[in-house]
Amino acid sequence: MGANSRGTVNFPRVSQVLDSRRDLVMLIRDKFRTEVANGPVLLVSGASRTKAYADIYKELFLEAWSEVEVEHQSLERAPYLDEAETLASRTLASNRRPKLVVYVGGQTVGDITKVIVHRMREAFRHRKGKRGKVVFGGIITSVSNDGIFSVTASVLDDEGLPRSFPAEAPDFVVGHKLTLLRQPYPMKISCVGDILSKISSLWDYNYSCRILDKYHNDFAADLVKSAYEVPLRIGKITRKYLHDPDSIDALYRAVQLCGLSMQLAGSSETCSGSEHVGQKWLDEYITRYNREPGIESKLPVLSHGEAVTLTSIITLYLQGQADLADQVKAIATEIGLRFTLEDLGLEGRVLQLCLAVGLGFRCPKYLSHLLGGQPLPKGDQDERITVLEEIELKGLPYAIQSAMIDSGVAKTKDFTDLTGIARITMNQVLISSLQHTKGLIIEKMGEKFEKEMGIEKASERAMEIADKVVTELEMLFHQLLPREARPHALAHH
Repeated sequence: MGANSRGTVNFPRVSQVLDSRRDLVMLIRDKFRTEVANGPVLLVSGASRTKAYADIYKELFLEAWSEVEVEHQSLERAPYLDEAETLASRTLASNRRPKLVVYVGGQTVGDITKVIVHRMREAFRHRKGKRGKVVFGGIITSVSNDGIFSVTASVLDDEGLPRSFPAEAPDFVVGHKLTLLRQPYPMKISCVGDILSKISSLWDYNYSCRILDKYHNDFAADLVKSAYEVPLRIGKITRKYLHDPDSIDALYRAVQLCGLSMQLAGSSETCSGSEHVGQKWLDEYITRYNREPGIESKLPVLSHGEAVTLTSIITLYLQGQADLADQVKAIATEIGLRFTLEDLGLEGRVLQLCLAVGLGFRCPKYLSHLLGGQPLPKGDQDERITVLEEIELKGLPYAIQSAMIDSGVAKTKDFTDLTGIARITMNQVLISSLQHTKGLIIEKMGEKFEKEMGIEKASERAMEIADKVVTELEMLFHQLLPREARPHALAHH
């Protein structure tokens, strides 16, 4: 692929689902033999189910590619960033750096391995003045979302909270059809939910390009539409269908289209909009809540697809796409994706706030325009606005509440004041969101002003704007919290 307006496409050179594990390994061998030579090869897996698969593939590699040395490392703390740092450091310290790194597993193992390879390539680049020649790819054992093709990785930080980090796009992604067919059912429906969420993200992408007058990649947008039309067009997404081998081809091709779309667009924008921002804060809320001491029962941990199905139904109503939202609900009901607060054990005010604090999450300059008196950042490709920024500011919380009720996600009785641990946890999330927004405005507006007035004055001016914007946001969120739970005192630290 060629370059787009924002960078070079690095889509996998091999991307297939095969009927034979042996053929799968031979395909990797034949495609990358020249680059890998005699290795070594590093296989990375989780510590339990995927470890068994990795053991099988290690034997197949040794059988099909006798001249290479194959090492297998299993991850004990797969979602955590420190696991990636440890393995990357250990590998870099070795005299025999791998020329081929293959993860065997799903999204969690894949994301950690992306970070490992990113660290390795950066280290080799600094040492040699060029990128280290490490071929990287995955033998997937599950397909639950489009992240397998992404250039970012979602991992847990030291506090156990989800964070995104720069990583590496894979050189290949392959899978064994029967293995994927036998993946846990919740992973399959999570994949369906993630694909359907693109209806919302594509609306946001089109809106963002139109308002900011920035480059719109028509092909990237068409690919996303083709991806989410797969489950809509099939018309037979049922529990039974998801146990049919044909379903694996359909789901894999859909996430493949999403992956290519993100590469062409130069970011995840076509596939990750307001619904993913809401999911991010909901994920953080559940994580924080469940680790609070003294809770009687923990909240259910939602899969990525389950969470974005929930938030997408709401954002689709906000976007004026109620008919499509109802189609999403019908599919979700058929396959068992939960999307009501009653089924999920969530409070209405929690979900309402998790969506509301997404305001400005990826568009600090535009938020500074809305609340800080700054010019519209026309043509800025890094700014990503969504339907959350389209709604009149003071009416945003109420628009979200109405969409939640109208869509059937919530009932009027679900919206009561937060108390106890729920209130404490939501306050932590609000502080986290305000600190994120403030830091982003200081960084991005500071860069903008530096060209005009120098570093010191630029920093002061950016800080002034950030304080003004955060104060406005605090006033907005105050409407939904009891006075004693409001985040004002901590937001400015």
